[in-house]
Amino acid sequence: MAHVKYTEDGTPYISNDWHIADVESVCEQMEVTLTEDEMEDVLHSVANSFDANYGIAWDNFEDAIEYVIDGRKNEDE
Repeated sequence: MAHVKYTEDGTPYISNDWHIADVESVCEQMEVTLTEDEMEDVLHSVANSFDANYGIAWDNFEDAIEYVIDGRKNEDE
């Protein structure tokens, strides 16, 4: 996921891009379905809990998806 990009003046930096398609992939592996809004919430959750010591990994997405699913269960109660 990480790759080197360049600013307009040619300065290199590392970019670590994650997309909705990545969330969809994890959902498929977990055999769950999320709405587009919920998948966007997952991206925000992962971004907001980012820790540079650990980076972003598939586990972060699994945890965020579980959080969304648990939120659904709490709404139903």
